[in-house]
Amino acid sequence: MSMRSSPSLFLSFCNEMLADEGLSLEDQCRVARALGYRGLELAPGSLAYTPHTLKEPELRDMRARIEGSGMQVTGLHWLLARGIPAGMNVTDARDAAAALFQVGAVHASSRGVTYCIEPLSRAETTFINTVEEGFALVQKVGSPAFQTMIDTSAAGQSETQSVADLVTHWVPKGCIAHIQVNDTNRGAPGTGEDPFEAIVAALHTVGWDKPIAVEPFQAVLNATTTAAIGAATMQAHSRAVQANAGH
Repeated sequence: MSMRSSPSLFLSFCNEMLADEGLSLEDQCRVARALGYRGLELAPGSLAYTPHTLKEPELRDMRARIEGSGMQVTGLHWLLARGIPAGMNVTDARDAAAALFQVGAVHASSRGVTYCIEPLSRAETTFINTVEEGFALVQKVGSPAFQTMIDTSAAGQSETQSVADLVTHWVPKGCIAHIQVNDTNRGAPGTGEDPFEAIVAALHTVGWDKPIAVEPFQAVLNATTTAAIGAATMQAHSRAVQANAGH
């Protein structure tokens, strides 16, 4: 596959680690923007103890504060904890989920947003573990507002293909609406041994220009340092890929 024109990486940072250290929403934006991130991916639990009770004016105010800092809200994460109920087989569980997500997709479409089912490692869920399984659920739901995604940490633990090969195989099919990047050690890119140079090269090859969310759960010193390592690693590999493409 030939490399398309190489977009600069649109990096977003999952705010949970910064919020857990007590940073306000404005300070989260300030730190992330200073490190080269262009957006925040928000964990609802970081916004309120009971985020489902937040009123629309409160949500609009939060968004205005983020956008006023020069950042964007690129998405939400940790929306569901998933498992197959005892006594239910995998097929029935996925059929039931498809019926549920068909309803959710109608609401997502009406708001102009896309809901992504996230394949996770077998240590985290029994429900959807591979992109192929996520794609099968996308087909069952049958709505452009319901897609799947690639989480590099989970994929590195659960998939038989490399993450780079997953990107080049699945992104052109149009079913991947989001990319999440973590090392399989659950730290930011650059904190472990995962081949992010190949992953970034694959993203450039398919012309990925949507947000790429860095979502670390293991800190190196603190959240700011961890975020800095993730951004520097991704951007350094991106520059190297583009430099090599120019030769």
